[in-house]
Amino acid sequence: CIFNLCDARTVTALTEFLSIHDIKSIEFWDGEVPIEPSSLRVLLYIVSAATASSLERLKIEANLIGVGSSLADVILECSSLLHLELIGCTLDLEAVHDLTNGFHVNSRLDRVLLESCCDVTDEMLSVLLLQGLAKCPKLAHLHLSGNDLLTCKSLDVFTLFLRQCPDSQIQLSIYTNRHLFLDCSTDQARQFFQAYLKNDKNKDLFLCQTGMDNTAVTCLFQALEENQTVERLDVRYNSFGDDDSTSTIIINSDDDSL
Repeated sequence: CIFNLCDARTVTALTEFLSIHDIKSIEFWDGEVPIEPSSLRVLLYIVSAATASSLERLKIEANLIGVGSSLADVILECSSLLHLELIGCTLDLEAVHDLTNGFHVNSRLDRVLLESCCDVTDEMLSVLLLQGLAKCPKLAHLHLSGNDLLTCKSLDVFTLFLRQCPDSQIQLSIYTNRHLFLDCSTDQARQFFQAYLKNDKNKDLFLCQTGMDNTAVTCLFQALEENQTVERLDVRYNSFGDDDSTSTIIINSDDDSL
């Protein structure tokens, strides 16, 4: 719906509506006319004021530059919030720093999705994970895909993040980050897969379109030799093999190991 958010009566009515109806899931996305940051800030203020005890899922597809502190307030105020989904959002480092302030306090957040946010850099990912999400005690699902600016430096960030959360058993999804394994060293790949596969909840290992080459694949299968939990492996759309052709390997297992 499109609201006149400059009108105080509209803001009051919308706040009352959300409060009365015990809303559990809210989505904001850009239509033909993108949501202005000022309007999104008002909407997020209404959400934090009206749904603090009921909201469980918030999904946003919009420009978050200049809005990070307002989104952090929602994460802080909505004690019931379990799932946060940011898809195709525009972010900057300031917005990411603001988000970490919310993650420090929220004790129930279970699932975070950051998908196709093409301006997310290695530095931003480091702040988001190591300074923010590593502080979330209940985080169980972290989905980061389609973020094209992430490089092999982010492998080190993922490794540190997984080591910081040894008991949380986070299920990490990182497929379609096309440059993630490009030019990575043997040590980078080996340490990442060791940290990743230490989690016995990761039964599905989806690494399609992540820039894997011979080095990365070798480290992966060396790590899998000691793993007894992974049942499905997908490394499609990566380039490895003697002829540098694009290879596809999909392994399914009904046993306790691959």
